[in-house]
Amino acid sequence: LRDHNGRMEPSQFCASDVIVCIFPGALGDFLCFSSALAGLRRATPARIRVVARQDWLALLPTRDYDCRSIENRAVAEIFGAASLE
Repeated sequence: LRDHNGRMEPSQFCASDVIVCIFPGALGDFLCFSSALAGLRRATPARIRVVARQDWLALLPTRDYDCRSIENRAVAEIFGAASLE
């Protein structure tokens, strides 16, 4: 859903059964981060949405995570007040 200005509504990234992990870092950091993700996966039945570079997401088992590219235009709009149009 989008608001009247065409921006994403925060509710798309917030829900009681979803944990969102946004990772803008480099590959080496992502490899370290993936261990923490695995621990989180074991600790909770919640859906885990990982937002990171598409290349890094390809390293995760997709059956365990809801993967979204940080390079996606809609995701980028979360971090700014103005639309990317």
